[in-house]
Amino acid sequence: MFWARGVCVWRAPLFTPPYPFVHTVCVCARVCVCSHRVCAQVVTALGAGVAAIPMCFDRSTVLWFNDAWVTMELPEAHEISSTLEIGSWSWNWMEPPLGLASFVLLSLQFARAQLDNLGIKPYTGWMKSSRANGLVNQFPQYNPNILRDFSHAQPF
Repeated sequence: MFWARGVCVWRAPLFTPPYPFVHTVCVCARVCVCSHRVCAQVVTALGAGVAAIPMCFDRSTVLWFNDAWVTMELPEAHEISSTLEIGSWSWNWMEPPLGLASFVLLSLQFARAQLDNLGIKPYTGWMKSSRANGLVNQFPQYNPNILRDFSHAQPF
């Protein structure tokens, strides 16, 4: 890692930067981004994906949801004896919200692609600003303008 044109560049793990604080600031900048990414992307996607499975195929969850929210009449006991039959019955009310969620995600992806075409990066800019503010708060002894410039120059 070394300092070049305001960017922390990783070259060899045994390289010692000329200024010890550069290494510390680089590590802290990477930790800030990684912690935000895990919270924002992975947890949301996994939570939504995992929650949809029992809402469609788990007998007790489907019956509870039907009693609490849907109030659809129950089919005969032999019609919902297997997991696939439960999924077929619950799909009557699960298809609209899942289809709507899929369409919303598709629309958001399209909007994000159009923002990228225009050169606007709202989420990336917010993350870089958040990382820069975190570094300024963590290292108050250094010039805040230099830390912000350093953080914005780091790859996302």
